[in-house]
Amino acid sequence: MRLSLLMATTILLAAGCTQTPVPYQVNKTTDHPSNLNPIQFPLGVTQERLGPNQYRITAKLAELGTQERARAMALYHASILTEEKQFEGFVIKQKNGGSWCHSLRNNKTKSVTDVDGGVSARITIELMNSQNAGSEKFLKAENVKLTSKKTMDKVLSEQELAFVKEEREEHCEANARKRTNRLRTAL
Repeated sequence: MRLSLLMATTILLAAGCTQTPVPYQVNKTTDHPSNLNPIQFPLGVTQERLGPNQYRITAKLAELGTQERARAMALYHASILTEEKQFEGFVIKQKNGGSWCHSLRNNKTKSVTDVDGGVSARITIELMNSQNAGSEKFLKAENVKLTSKKTMDKVLSEQELAFVKEEREEHCEANARKRTNRLRTAL
């Protein structure tokens, strides 16, 4: 009974915390590549240094975040980092995005329940000046900063928020069903 009450309280608190978008904030910076999965990163931006001028930037948002906003946040941070390191711009070497779900597993009933979820965007960039870009698509930091900031600051309507939340819940529930089935068939 206590465990059920604790779980219900945790779910309610988690749901209450996700009603406002995750603000742009750098929550983790490393001088080496991390082997962590984006689900293990804190909400916000994580920056990993891969080489002298190479970085991997991950933006992780909560339940009401959109893939578009996660990409914009990663690009916004890339442009700020570029300016801090005194480069003109950057080239995107790799990009991917996805969604994540945090789940609770009940060993007694062999079921998995998803508590919350969100989206993430990850880009690997190389900082450089325009004359070094060659044939690669060069992104000028100041231009990227302006356009990505507009996307990040866009306020979604109640209808758009409801759609995003419903879409995320459906995705996480489907993942929970798959994990429950795998868990039960493994026995």
